[in-house]
Amino acid sequence: MTCGNHEYYTYDVDNWFKLLEPMNIHPLHNENVKITGLRNSQDWFCLAGVDDIEANALGHIGHGMDLDKALNGCGQDHTIVLLAHQPLAAKWALQTRPDIDLILSGRRCFLE
Repeated sequence: MTCGNHEYYTYDVDNWFKLLEPMNIHPLHNENVKITGLRNSQDWFCLAGVDDIEANALGHIGHGMDLDKALNGCGQDHTIVLLAHQPLAAKWALQTRPDIDLILSGRRCFLE
């Protein structure tokens, strides 16, 4: 999972991350995890997540979309799946990194 704009509007995001830790929920904060196959650990894809594009504008230090950081270690020889809250972030990501195979965006608002 990744954080969306409302987490940045209404919550102390860093404390929210700490609250989720004991539940084994780890938001992808401009980072990635390798999802390996059950039979072959060499068979994997990179699941990356970026912070919401509005985080910097809302004054959250250390937050904001950082695609380079999120994709660090994701090689072009494996599938890359990116989680980005807003569709605009997906557009920006593909302009920079056309090698991303799939982008999942969880936001749906009027006129988007």
